[in-house]
Amino acid sequence: MVFIDTNILIKVLNGEVAYNIKNKQITSTIAKEFLFFYEYPYYIKVPSCHFPFPFKYKRSFNKKTCTNISSCLKIFNKKNEDKIAHEYCDTAIAKAINDQRIDIFSIAISALNKKKQREIKDRIMFLLANNIKCKPIDKRIALSADKLFREYNKNIHIKDNILNEWRDMLIISSVARFKGVLITNDKKVSCISKQYCAAKIKVLKNKTYEITY
Repeated sequence: MVFIDTNILIKVLNGEVAYNIKNKQITSTIAKEFLFFYEYPYYIKVPSCHFPFPFKYKRSFNKKTCTNISSCLKIFNKKNEDKIAHEYCDTAIAKAINDQRIDIFSIAISALNKKKQREIKDRIMFLLANNIKCKPIDKRIALSADKLFREYNKNIHIKDNILNEWRDMLIISSVARFKGVLITNDKKVSCISKQYCAAKIKVLKNKTYEITY
């Protein structure tokens, strides 16, 4: 099972590399990074037989209605104080991608300005056109990521971009859970995977790493 990291998706989208991403996998964390979920405030709900979209909801969802929180784990911020890292909508965003439900995304982002909506829709259509499938994080993956984060932080003592580091751990733990292969341009991710997960690293062209867990 081959997973494509966010940096590779962006480069393929922009025509910077010609890597074949068709029918590949992403994690829900990668999906959220690629679709600006962490930058723009929008939330996604899983459709149900009781509330089929888009007929029930005519406006964007809010944080309170999205209860499918995958993790609510304490990590350390730069002052070494406990900080809660919440991960929302992983199951929902994975299901929406896998079921190719562009309508769900359209509702979710409807409160954003038109430029942001277009950016997100273009990236959603890019994923769907390439038949990308998404694996959501779950509690087991989140706990594994938390353990990995603490081990790494013990040795490195992260000071900046702590949430970015946390999301890297979620991605690593997700791909490792499925014993998959991660294609990435992130050298740090390859080093962490090798040191803490005993992953095998193969360097491809264009400074790309193939990480086998």
